[in-house]
Amino acid sequence: MRAAAALADLRGRSAAAAAALVISAGLPQRSDYTQVGIIGNLPIAPEVGALAPPIPLNSSTLSFPTGKPAIINFWATWCAPCEAEMPELQAFQAAHPDVQVIAVNVGEQRAVAADWLTARGLDLTVAFDPNADTFRLYAVRGLPTTFVVAPDGFIRHIAFGGVTQSALEAQLTDWID
Repeated sequence: MRAAAALADLRGRSAAAAAALVISAGLPQRSDYTQVGIIGNLPIAPEVGALAPPIPLNSSTLSFPTGKPAIINFWATWCAPCEAEMPELQAFQAAHPDVQVIAVNVGEQRAVAADWLTARGLDLTVAFDPNADTFRLYAVRGLPTTFVVAPDGFIRHIAFGGVTQSALEAQLTDWID
């Protein structure tokens, strides 16, 4: 019993010491490891407060700033939370046509993703990212991930996991009616 108590005490002291060390030293910023680059003197994605990188869109490229807010959602057909949130993105787009909603399909062939969207009656602007280049550029950690971009081109919010229409509206209250 004494050995177990001593071990528990040692673990507690070790945990407290580790916590004190982390608090005093601080944790590294995610951007130290995922920062993609600099344009002029501005950092570009994937952090809140950074400029959103351009997105290949069909035969052109969407560059920021665009002068209007944007929602950039990374998804795939095999992702159950992605499927659950797609009607929410569609409803948001219908309610706010002045906001660009771009659904970036990651790692799949264009025909597979297009058929999947058609089967569900979804009509969103889709950027196809079969080699996950844009996924890596935005340093996405998992699917779904949604970036809220202000009219000035800066990322204002990143949502990890499924989003709802009301959650997106709450993030864009400064720019939507």
